[in-house]
Parts: sequence; C-alpha cells; structure tokens
Amino acid sequence: MKCFKCISLFITLLSVTLLNAQDAGRTYHDYINTAELSITEDDYKTALMQYNEAFVTTGVSFTADLYNAAVCAVKLNKRDEVLKFADKLAEKGVGEHFFNKNIFKEYRSDKAFKKITAKAEEVEQRYEKNNKAYSEKLKEFVTLDDGYNKLRLKKYSEYYEVPDTLETLFRTNTQNLFDYIKKNGFYTEEKIGASVVSDTIVRVAHDADVVFLHYLEMGKDRNLLQDIKNLYVSNLNGGKIPPSHISSIVRMTEHIFGDVGEYAYKIYQCKLYKMNKLPEPEKVAKYRQEYLFDSIDDYGRKLAFVYERNKDFIFNYHLIVGGYIDEEFLYSSYSVIAKIADCKE
Repeated sequence: MKCFKCISLFITLLSVTLLNAQDAGRTYHDYINTAELSITEDDYKTALMQYNEAFVTTGVSFTADLYNAAVCAVKLNKRDEVLKFADKLAEKGVGEHFFNKNIFKEYRSDKAFKKITAKAEEVEQRYEKNNKAYSEKLKEFVTLDDGYNKLRLKKYSEYYEVPDTLETLFRTNTQNLFDYIKKNGFYTEEKIGASVVSDTIVRVAHDADVVFLHYLEMGKDRNLLQDIKNLYVSNLNGGKIPPSHISSIVRMTEHIFGDVGEYAYKIYQCKLYKMNKLPEPEKVAKYRQEYLFDSIDDYGRKLAFVYERNKDFIFNYHLIVGGYIDEEFLYSSYSVIAKIADCKE
C-alpha cells in the first residue's frame, strides 16, 4: 500500500513537473512583460522585483532580461543586485567585453566586478571549446543552404518557380539539420551560451534559423514544415528560447506563422505610427497570444519603448513594417504615438 502511495505521489509530482516545464515560457513571459511595461513608466523598483520573480519562480533566464534587470539595479543604486546579475550574465557566456557598456562604467574599478568580468571571459571560452564540434556541424548545414539559395536567386525569382530537384536539395539539408538538432539539442542559450556580436550586442536569431526560414517559405513537405514550427513553439513554451526569437522568425517569414498584426505599426520620418482602426483585432490578438505575444495595447507601448529607450535597455521585439509608405494612406489611417530617439532623417 505504501509502495502504491509512493508511486502515486511520484506520478503526481512528475505530472506537475511536466506541466510546469510546458508552461515555463508563458509564466516567465508574464513576469517579463510586466517588468518591461514598468520600465516604460520609469518604475525600476517594480521592474526589478518582476525580473527577480521571473527568474526564481520559473528557473528561466535569458541574457537580455538579466541585463535589463542589471540596468534597473544600476539605476536604483543597488550594488549587490548589480553584482548578482552581472555574475549571472558572466555564467551565460557574454564575455568580458560585454561589460564595457556605459551602464557599467561606475563599477569597472570595483574588485568584485573585476572578478566577474574575468569569469565572463573564462566561461565564454569554455562555451566555445565545448560547442566547437556542434557549431561547426551547424555551419555545414548553413553553408549548403546558402549555396542552394544562391542558385535559386540566380535562376528563379519566386519560390513557386523552384523545381522539384532544387526543392529536394533544400528539403534533404533541412531534414538533416532537424534530425541533428533533435539528437544533439536545439541551439538555445542554455546549450551554446549567449550569442553576443560586436562585443556588446545580444543577438536573438542564429545562423541555422535561415535554413529553417528558407524551407518555411518554399518547402512542400508538410510534415517537415509542421515539425519546424513545433520545434520553435515547443522551445518557446518550455522557456528555452525567448519570445523575441519567435518574433524574428515571424517577421522574416512574412506571416507564415499566422497574421500577427505587423501592419498595425509603421515608422516614417523618425516617428512611430499606429493604425487608427485595427482590422480584425480579435484575430490579431489570438495569434499574439498563441505565440506568447501580449495584448495589442501592451505591444503598442513596448514598440514605442524599443525606440525611445534603446540607449540603456535591450528589447528585441521587431513587429514593425518598413519599406515603401503611401503617405496619403498613412496620414489618413495612422496617428503618431511616439517620436524615435537617435533617429537621423
């Protein structure tokens, strides 16, 4: 009887664990969303509290969020918190140069901070060493895809014109990449460390994403197409990749993941415009919820924040349409909601 109770308890705990793992991304993002919106109100105290709650409650943390938490701590003059998040950033593999950001200027002479930056360099090198074979293999898939895509661009202007022989090459390479990732793990921060470019810029997308992007756009194998989408969404829901990773995929694949309302916002002459009347807002909100995006109103505030506060904080939500703008339609259908800082006309 005792054994049966133990088994029942184990099954219950296992079920809770699995449920938590599946919901980690959504729960985490709820906290992060509140933190980011608090920052837009200059309420760094609440933002810092929400970041801490997110990290502790879910066990999830992403480089950009840890950095934003550190910035909040800097602005609140909380030295211990700054050091805590700087140490966590070091453990992510951001590297020593990441801490050359101006926001950390007052801490560079701090002995404890110097130890953290030294640790950051060691961890970055360890990530590179441990993932060398994995990274080189991913590059092979990317190189093949690049070769096929150059051939496609040279001879075929539209995806539907790609012949079956070329599509087969894309499919085989994409399937091989998918199988390799399934066996060896997805390129999450947890596996390969933080992706930092130009020493201080946190990158969201990975080169291997391009392989999947091309097949999402031109692929004919429905099973593989669904497998790719499931790969991203399962990692998103499990708290393995941030929503900004998905938003990059959505943006670059031209609504393949569904209509998430990119047309709602436009940038023109250093100003952010919002459409006065959003077509089918319920439909847009539905897709945003599906991919852990929040309400349209919240996103409006975030989008303004991205361009007004880009000096100190890191935000990676890119749901803004660029390119040609019909001025007459813009002025009649949109209203200005924010000026864009550091924008050169």
